[in-house]
Amino acid sequence: EAGSTRFCMGAAWRELGNKKNAFRNILDMVREVNAMDMEVCCTLGMLNEEQAAQLKEAGLTAYNHNLDTSREYYPEVITSR
Repeated sequence: EAGSTRFCMGAAWRELGNKKNAFRNILDMVREVNAMDMEVCCTLGMLNEEQAAQLKEAGLTAYNHNLDTSREYYPEVITSR
């Protein structure tokens, strides 16, 4: 009753590319966490449109993606620094 409502998963790679087995495992984990009536979020690096659609279909509720840029370009992409 007073437990977690969201579970977030992350993987340390730039993009999924040809890591098809790893991505299938992630999809399975998203489905399993979603089946526990929890929100599921991931941060997995760059995705293509098909991978994003598969994650959504599996039950992903949020995706975190960090934008990296040089300090000189910060004013063009963020307002919090």
